[in-house]
Amino acid sequence: MKSYNRILKTLPPCQSARYMAEAKRIHKQLLLGLSYRELGGRKLIIDPNLIRFKLGDYRLIFVFSNGAFQPKAFLARKNFESYLKRR
Repeated sequence: MKSYNRILKTLPPCQSARYMAEAKRIHKQLLLGLSYRELGGRKLIIDPNLIRFKLGDYRLIFVFSNGAFQPKAFLARKNFESYLKRR
Protein backbone atom coordinates (compact mmCIF):
# COMPACT_ATOMS: atom_id res chain seq x y z
CA MET A 1 0.00 0.00 0.00
CA LYS A 2 1.32 3.42 -0.91
CA SER A 3 1.61 5.82 1.99
CA TYR A 4 -0.28 9.08 2.00
CA ASN A 5 3.01 10.96 2.27
CA ARG A 6 4.25 9.35 -0.92
CA ILE A 7 1.01 10.02 -2.76
CA LEU A 8 0.82 13.68 -1.68
CA LYS A 9 4.54 14.57 -1.79
CA THR A 10 4.22 16.75 -4.90
CA LEU A 11 1.88 19.27 -3.28
CA PRO A 12 2.92 22.42 -1.43
CA PRO A 13 3.00 21.82 2.36
CA CYS A 14 -0.15 23.82 3.14
CA GLN A 15 -2.21 21.93 0.56
CA SER A 16 -0.58 18.64 1.47
CA ALA A 17 -1.61 18.92 5.12
CA ARG A 18 -5.19 19.79 4.22
CA TYR A 19 -5.59 17.00 1.69
CA MET A 20 -3.72 14.52 3.90
CA ALA A 21 -6.29 15.05 6.65
CA GLU A 22 -9.17 14.70 4.19
CA ALA A 23 -7.69 11.55 2.61
CA LYS A 24 -7.17 9.96 6.03
CA ARG A 25 -10.72 10.84 7.05
CA ILE A 26 -12.14 9.23 3.91
CA HIS A 27 -9.97 6.13 4.32
CA LYS A 28 -10.90 5.76 8.00
CA GLN A 29 -14.60 5.99 7.19
CA LEU A 30 -14.23 3.44 4.41
CA LEU A 31 -12.54 1.07 6.85
CA LEU A 32 -15.40 1.58 9.31
CA GLY A 33 -17.80 0.32 6.66
CA LEU A 34 -19.34 3.52 5.32
CA SER A 35 -20.36 3.33 1.70
CA TYR A 36 -18.00 5.11 -0.67
CA ARG A 37 -21.06 6.70 -2.30
CA GLU A 38 -22.07 8.33 0.98
CA LEU A 39 -18.59 9.88 1.10
CA GLY A 40 -18.83 11.24 -2.44
CA GLY A 41 -16.88 8.50 -4.21
CA ARG A 42 -17.63 7.15 -7.66
CA LYS A 43 -16.65 3.89 -9.33
CA LEU A 44 -14.68 4.35 -12.52
CA ILE A 45 -16.25 2.80 -15.59
CA ILE A 46 -12.87 1.80 -17.00
CA ASP A 47 -12.09 -0.28 -13.88
CA PRO A 48 -14.84 -0.98 -11.31
CA ASN A 49 -12.22 -1.68 -8.62
CA LEU A 50 -11.11 1.96 -8.72
CA ILE A 51 -13.01 4.53 -6.67
CA ARG A 52 -12.55 8.26 -7.28
CA PHE A 53 -12.99 11.04 -4.73
CA LYS A 54 -12.87 14.74 -5.54
CA LEU A 55 -10.67 16.88 -3.30
CA GLY A 56 -10.70 20.41 -4.66
CA ASP A 57 -8.85 20.45 -7.99
CA TYR A 58 -7.45 16.99 -7.30
CA ARG A 59 -8.67 13.42 -7.51
CA LEU A 60 -7.93 10.76 -4.90
CA ILE A 61 -8.16 7.21 -6.23
CA PHE A 62 -8.62 4.15 -4.06
CA VAL A 63 -8.42 0.58 -5.25
CA PHE A 64 -10.83 -1.97 -3.76
CA SER A 65 -9.11 -5.33 -3.46
CA ASN A 66 -9.35 -8.21 -1.01
CA GLY A 67 -12.30 -6.53 0.67
CA ALA A 68 -10.37 -3.38 1.61
CA PHE A 69 -9.80 0.08 0.19
CA GLN A 70 -6.20 1.17 -0.40
CA PRO A 71 -5.02 4.57 -1.65
CA LYS A 72 -3.72 4.30 -5.20
CA ALA A 73 -3.07 7.79 -6.58
CA PHE A 74 -3.59 11.48 -6.00
CA LEU A 75 -3.81 13.45 -9.24
CA ALA A 76 -4.56 16.92 -10.47
CA ARG A 77 -7.90 17.01 -12.24
CA LYS A 78 -6.22 17.92 -15.52
CA ASN A 79 -4.05 14.76 -15.34
CA PHE A 80 -6.90 12.43 -14.45
CA GLU A 81 -7.87 11.53 -18.03
CA SER A 82 -4.29 10.72 -19.05
CA TYR A 83 -3.91 8.52 -15.96
CA LEU A 84 -6.98 6.53 -16.96
CA LYS A 85 -5.76 6.12 -20.54
CA ARG A 86 -2.43 4.68 -19.32
CA ARG A 87 -4.16 1.94 -17.33
